[in-house]
Amino acid sequence: MGTPANILIPYQEYTPEKFLFNVIVSAYFANLQVRVGNVEYFNDGHFKYMQTNICEKLDGKQFCPKQFLLYVSRKDKYPGESFYYYEDVGLDPSLELCRVGYIEDIKDVKDIVFRFSYEYLKRNPKHYFWVPDFDWVYTWEDMQKLKNSYDPYWCYKDPKTGKFEED
Repeated sequence: MGTPANILIPYQEYTPEKFLFNVIVSAYFANLQVRVGNVEYFNDGHFKYMQTNICEKLDGKQFCPKQFLLYVSRKDKYPGESFYYYEDVGLDPSLELCRVGYIEDIKDVKDIVFRFSYEYLKRNPKHYFWVPDFDWVYTWEDMQKLKNSYDPYWCYKDPKTGKFEED
């Protein structure tokens, strides 16, 4: 099993269109490429979710050797997307965050996930990058500190204490 992650966004700010725009711009500035994968709709024709593939630039190749899947979902306030772990991760519950941008596995692509997350949080400093397996969130300030002394195992270190955890 891999190590999943999510981007946390204030619920009132979230729209799939705006989020997808931010994903594309962040990938561009991280020197990554976004490919749209599956797009799913409900039987009534309303948008359900979209799978995007974020990978190293291909330079003429067909296969992305380093890549991760990021899902963009519709805006619904239902238990699957609400965020409830404020106290566990040290965030204020009044933020009313929702979980979006689900990433299936960051384990073997930590470097490109870092580049993407850094650029994403740079453009959206009130959002968070959450690694639920370890119950911690990365802020824009955390990412800036990590960039100054990049560690390839950044996602296994508590951003507040620097303590290492293994998957």
